[in-house]
Amino acid sequence: MKQAYKQIMNIVRISKLRMPSELIETMQPFKDNDEAVRQFGIAQCTEMCRKILDSGLTNGLHFYTLNRDVATVEILRNLGMWTEYPRRSLPWKTSANHLRCREDVRPIFWSTRPHSYIYRTSDWDEFPNGRWGNSASASFSVIDDYYLFYLKSKAPKADLLKMWGEELTCEQDVWNVFLWYLTGDLNKAGMMVSIVFDV
Repeated sequence: MKQAYKQIMNIVRISKLRMPSELIETMQPFKDNDEAVRQFGIAQCTEMCRKILDSGLTNGLHFYTLNRDVATVEILRNLGMWTEYPRRSLPWKTSANHLRCREDVRPIFWSTRPHSYIYRTSDWDEFPNGRWGNSASASFSVIDDYYLFYLKSKAPKADLLKMWGEELTCEQDVWNVFLWYLTGDLNKAGMMVSIVFDV
């Protein structure tokens, strides 16, 4: 017995369901062919969903994908309920900088830090300029303070650190920064926390 058929029988056994005997008999000739079992399941589910929707007794369907959505997507396509929206060709927004708007490659580990990436590479004389490899490499510099780069400020980094915190060691430190900002109270360094630091 192959995996797909075996999984179906296990689910039936564990959930104490009674599977119609005609379905089991229909699958017997191809039970060792996982793809055939999968396609049979998709066809059966599509037909069942059509009957449910055509009955007019429900407005929608709910699927438990068990972390495997491929079959569900195929069923929704069969039902005409799957819409694919056009996706960006790149996993980041195109830079507004005219020198970088045609950029079509970036190191993969910068995809989760788009603003920090732009800030740190703004002075590179060429791209990628050999900056591939380990993200911990010295050529990328330290990235534990990148949250400061979002501030539209000409303030010295030392002043920003006094306002936002020299070191964030736990969640409470982050909550305190928000609390000081919302209440207008002075922080531990005696400074008012603001979004834009005025100098």
